Amino acid sequence: MKKTKSISLVSSSLLALLLVPRFAFALVAGGCGTACINMGADHSLQEVAIQDLYPYLWRQLLLVAAFYISGFIFGKLVQRGKMSPSLSRKLVCVLTFVVSFANSFSVPAYGISVTCVLVGSGCVIILAMLSSLALPLRRKFAVLQTVFSAINRPEDEPYTLGWLATEAVVTGVVIIAFIPVIHYFSNRSLADQDIIYGLMLMPVFASGIGDALAEIVGKRWGKHFYSTRSITGNRVYMRSYEGSFMVFVTTVAAGLIVAAQFHFELPVFYWKAFILLPFTLTLAEAKAPHTWDNPLLYLAGYATIVLCLL
Repeated sequence: MKKTKSISLVSSSLLALLLVPRFAFALVAGGCGTACINMGADHSLQEVAIQDLYPYLWRQLLLVAAFYISGFIFGKLVQRGKMSPSLSRKLVCVLTFVVSFANSFSVPAYGISVTCVLVGSGCVIILAMLSSLALPLRRKFAVLQTVFSAINRPEDEPYTLGWLATEAVVTGVVIIAFIPVIHYFSNRSLADQDIIYGLMLMPVFASGIGDALAEIVGKRWGKHFYSTRSITGNRVYMRSYEGSFMVFVTTVAAGLIVAAQFHFELPVFYWKAFILLPFTLTLAEAKAPHTWDNPLLYLAGYATIVLCLL
């Protein structure tokens, strides 16, 4: 009962972030680096004053702190046998997602160039954090071994860090590839730009929240299972339909919250995306290689939205 209440509270609080007066177009690379894209004129890097980005950059340190602090706390619970590695891993992901997503609201919207740089910087931060958990450093510093325990599923060894690192990089590449496409279609659309902002958040929440809940629910309440393979193809893992359904539910909930902000008076392309996204994102999560959910979720989500804008 306590676990159920905790999951409900976390998911409700995160979805409530969509209720801000002006939507941010959050681009989340691997659950971390975020940025906002300007749907108007683009600015070169030379035109951007670094002091305008200082608040964002300083708050990125909170993301790093959240990763290590939550990792240490949950890692201790895992080492003592009081929490499963799967639950610990997802809780760390959700907490860092919250910090990263909240920080995205502080970023001035400068356009394509700056957005690509910020998404890239997010990937660099992720790779740096993962590199700090490499085996030689874990052997030297016990605290890093504890943090690693929070994100390491024994069944993923010895590929845990490698799979997480490649997932972050490929997710960043997918997002950066879609930035100019989204910029183009948002400019040519006659719809309110805030509608585009809200619509693009649906894959973000499917990846940041729905995917996390999928494993938590699947481990706790999953009864109907299907198999998936690792990215290398040499290992088979089990997923549950009950868990995958969380991606569907999160996507629908995010879409309804966005629609409510506009009193459900939205253009046809929005309702096309609202109908298609829960299915395409759930299918992407189900078919994605083990630990490589994020790249497929963003690819399927953004491609679906672009098709609906055509």
